[in-house]
Amino acid sequence: MPSVVVSKKDEVIFRGLCDQVSPLGFQCELPLSALDAFRDDCGRYCTFDVAVTLSGPHGRVTIDGEVGVHGLHRCSQDCCRVTFRYVRLSGENRRLMAEQLAPEQDADNVAWLGRRA
Repeated sequence: MPSVVVSKKDEVIFRGLCDQVSPLGFQCELPLSALDAFRDDCGRYCTFDVAVTLSGPHGRVTIDGEVGVHGLHRCSQDCCRVTFRYVRLSGENRRLMAEQLAPEQDADNVAWLGRRA
């Protein structure tokens, strides 16, 4: 499962596992008490530095970028799912992430695609 480190000015806000990772963003399950760390003094959600570590066909890869809170879904009385979206992610990191997340193609599928073309 992919892991993530969300930080602001070298201070780690959240470190844990994430799911539904895509080149657009990811989701994490957090306690409701942790949400205050994602807000500024005016109560608005801030942007944060992020490092997502993925395992895939290229081995273990860490993707760096910047994310913001996109949505919240309350799961229980003390837990919620937070959706983060990338605010800044280089094209190279986006491509590498897509390659890491792409399902492996077996030889039969590749051969079939070659005959079809």
